[in-house]
Amino acid sequence: MATVLEFTKTEGVWKAEVVSPGSPIAVEVNRPAIGPFLVKGAISGMAEVLLKDFGPGAYKDLLFEIDVPEGVNLYFTSYTEVTSAQIEGL
Repeated sequence: MATVLEFTKTEGVWKAEVVSPGSPIAVEVNRPAIGPFLVKGAISGMAEVLLKDFGPGAYKDLLFEIDVPEGVNLYFTSYTEVTSAQIEGL
């Protein structure tokens, strides 16, 4: 069953974060317009590292997989509004 991923507008961008369960997760994001979308990760206490950069022309609706070890913090950033988002596999 999918889990809702809540994005919050912060300093002009929409952000969300989760902790990796240690198995692949599918992420679906729906937005009204194209625009940059980034996925970063960090191990507790370390700086965020870029995992995926969908570029400035990223489709408005995205579906992708992330597979990182358990406990890694995942940070999602959209430069256009996110109207809905879900994760499968948490």
